[in-house]
Amino acid sequence: MDLNTEMHPAGSPAMPEPLARAREASLRNVLLIEDSRVDARLVIGMLSSQGEGLQCTHVEKLADAIETLQTKHQDVVLLDLNLPDSSGYDTFFNIFRAATILPGSAKSGRRRGVPDRTGLRKGS
Repeated sequence: MDLNTEMHPAGSPAMPEPLARAREASLRNVLLIEDSRVDARLVIGMLSSQGEGLQCTHVEKLADAIETLQTKHQDVVLLDLNLPDSSGYDTFFNIFRAATILPGSAKSGRRRGVPDRTGLRKGS
């Protein structure tokens, strides 16, 4: 999983950029949308190592993420683009429609060549 992780001098992983910005802005509720339990544990571990205050809600499917966004306030979304019930830019656009004012980060473990610029133009 590519989280754009760097190492601190002490050897612990640095917080991914969107999470660092969220912490600085006092954003505390993080929605992690990730179908890999191994990757989710890694991200949750990184979040918990950053101290108290960040609350992470983890879901594995797009439908569950949309329901969570409709029922519980989230400050940041960390999104895997390839889920069991959605893939690629469709995943991003569905989340974007459900929560249009959230900062977020999307990632995909699959390499399918050069990314489509359509997603970049539309805000991913």
